Amino acid sequence: MYWLKKYWYVAVIILVVAIWIYVNPSDTNQSENFIMTENTETTVEEIDRIEKENEEQVVMVDVKGEIAKPGVYQMEAVDRVQDVIKIAGGLTKKGDPSAINMAERVYDEMVIIIPKKGEEGGSIGAQSAVQSDGKIKINTATKEEIMQIPGIGGEVKANAMIDFRETNGRFEKIEDLTKVNGIGEKTLDNIRDFVQIP
Repeated sequence: MYWLKKYWYVAVIILVVAIWIYVNPSDTNQSENFIMTENTETTVEEIDRIEKENEEQVVMVDVKGEIAKPGVYQMEAVDRVQDVIKIAGGLTKKGDPSAINMAERVYDEMVIIIPKKGEEGGSIGAQSAVQSDGKIKINTATKEEIMQIPGIGGEVKANAMIDFRETNGRFEKIEDLTKVNGIGEKTLDNIRDFVQIP
């Protein structure tokens, strides 16, 4: 007690310091709070950017043949052929589902023709991908039409283009063709003048 009476001011200083530390967060905590706030803002901006990039692109798809409700349907670029068929009321009893690729992604100006069972003629694409200027619309071309492009050669590259298109969606620019197996910059230069996108 004698020590406390003699050095009471030391005890008061310790108490004041303790209260100040309790009431005011440390610089470290303030820095952490700033970092957390900054990261939160960055995360929100990142989410907004991703959402904007993933805005659904509207495409028009024409469904014909053995379908309950033939017509032109407004779809989204992420939809598949099976989604269009579902919206169009499904196939008729005569419709042959094995004649088309249900998993293919839709694209603008797509034409889906459903044949009768036992008949040939089912197709997915456009009426003709060959334009009046001789260019081939690569997003709608059949294997045979793609093979007409000088520099493509045989079926291998044509099939690779179609497989890529069905898996990844339509080509958005001519340079996208280099993502296809077997097509490099040299091949792209050779076919550039004969291809139309879209």
